[in-house]
Amino acid sequence: MSPERIKRRARKRHQEDFVKYKVDEATSVCLWTLYRTVNEGGKTEEVRRYKCFMCDKDFKNRAGLGAHHYKSHGRWAAYRQCVVGSICRACETEFWSVARLEDHLRASHSCSQQLIKQGLCTKVIQPGYGSRRRRQVEIEQFTPAAPQRAGSAPARLDEGHWSWWQQTFYQEVCQVLHVMGEEEEMPISAQLFQLIRKHPLFEEEIREALDRIEAEANALQGDPDVQPWSEQQFRIVREAVELARQFVSAATTQGTVTTEAMTRQSFRDTVKDYDWQSVVHCCPDDYVTRSSSLFILAEGWEAVWPAERGELLNIAVVKVDASPVHGFCGVWGLLAAGLFDWGKGFDHYHAWNGFSCKPVSDTDSSCMTAIGGRAIAAQAIMALVIILWAGTLSGVAFFALKMTGKLRIDEETEEAGMDLKQHSPPKAYAIGQAPPKEKQLEQGKEELEKVMTGKTVVFNDYSWSHSDSQESIEKKMQQAWDATEREENHVLLKEVAAILKKYPSLTLRLKGISSGRGQNNHITEAAFTKDFEKDFPSEPLDKREPYAHGRVLSIKRMLVKEGIKADRMLSEIVVASGSKVEMTVE
Repeated sequence: MSPERIKRRARKRHQEDFVKYKVDEATSVCLWTLYRTVNEGGKTEEVRRYKCFMCDKDFKNRAGLGAHHYKSHGRWAAYRQCVVGSICRACETEFWSVARLEDHLRASHSCSQQLIKQGLCTKVIQPGYGSRRRRQVEIEQFTPAAPQRAGSAPARLDEGHWSWWQQTFYQEVCQVLHVMGEEEEMPISAQLFQLIRKHPLFEEEIREALDRIEAEANALQGDPDVQPWSEQQFRIVREAVELARQFVSAATTQGTVTTEAMTRQSFRDTVKDYDWQSVVHCCPDDYVTRSSSLFILAEGWEAVWPAERGELLNIAVVKVDASPVHGFCGVWGLLAAGLFDWGKGFDHYHAWNGFSCKPVSDTDSSCMTAIGGRAIAAQAIMALVIILWAGTLSGVAFFALKMTGKLRIDEETEEAGMDLKQHSPPKAYAIGQAPPKEKQLEQGKEELEKVMTGKTVVFNDYSWSHSDSQESIEKKMQQAWDATEREENHVLLKEVAAILKKYPSLTLRLKGISSGRGQNNHITEAAFTKDFEKDFPSEPLDKREPYAHGRVLSIKRMLVKEGIKADRMLSEIVVASGSKVEMTVE
């Protein structure tokens, strides 16, 4: 093929691609215009995160958390236990394949709820979306036949059916509250926190269970003939349920953002990767297979559309991909080296001889002629060898990485993004998002005061005698200044950490206050050193107030585990009346 023919074909292909690009861009502009007509910017919305309480991992959407629940904890979606055969027994519709039936039940909550209510379930769960087995079944059972409905869609149930995991959580919480005694070895709130971490549940499922438990507890306690708890026990029950709610809220609340209208580029990217399945469940009706069309276009609309849209765009883009750059361009480079190496027709081929032609032999210095075909063939063979060499080595390397589980990054890094997780400093990727330092200080102080209103970090009291061993005394001293001993401290410090993450310019000052009567001897120094020397080697014991210093460092350690750097926290020990730790930002 001549170079001119190659150019003509390339030019034609570019023109065809550009026409297609303009059509796509025109459609994108129309959609963006529709979006702009209904969008209301400037709204403040609460940003929530989807957390797995069992392994303390965060996900950016419910679908990601659901997939994690299935892969890591064996929980499947409720509709999957209703996938039996190819007929939906709730609406009497034949879908002709298992995959189609699963798609229908996934979108139609009323059908899946009716089947669960009637007990039409199976213990054999079909392969999930994205699995190799499901794709194989889809291929085997593929049919173009449309679904046939013999019945009608069932009415939506007023009350959703609880999953087995939600029912188990509800029963275990009720068991804990009913058998509680006057003095529990572990606080009731701590037991509820453990149950929350025990089951793969979504946030709304935990809230539904806690709301029902609270309503039932109020009803039982309000009946004078029942009253299962004393007044003190009932107060503990209500406080424990409220602390559990706060624990869930602190774990799933990320902050607030002010929504603004998207630019066309961001809107196009959003539409391209949008998870439409996540909003299907918000629809009030079960639109699965419609019996009539929503809109009917007039005949010849395809001819009218290009003329009506006009010349909306006249932009050229160059899509840079790995294959064209490193693959096609590399092959073209090798072939071009042979095509353009002649100086005088085909009788002056240079090869490795610089500006001189390739001689016939070492003894004959005349130019070798008629070797253009062999030169191009040599370059083509080189391209094939490089492709085979690189492909074989890459295939072996990637196969070994896949077998050892190192081909993909871990889920936590995948959710956060490699830029934010691996590059340094991470805050370089937040340029333009954080408010000025003065504004951060003002807002941070306000939010911290709001969080700390009526709350403080609580510590347990431990006593010992001189007859106890030194090891036992050291352990009790460490427990006395350990903030992790109380579950309510976890909830409070998660909220404090969220404020510090939201305002990266703030520094937290931890002021440990004590009356100066704390015990300080060689045992105290030994307990302090064993507890904090590894985490805070640059902070030696404050001999005036060892316990106040221990409480401060215990809180710092908890905040470090929440992702706050130690250099963003300052320690201050003060001798004054009382025994507490005050937190301020600066």
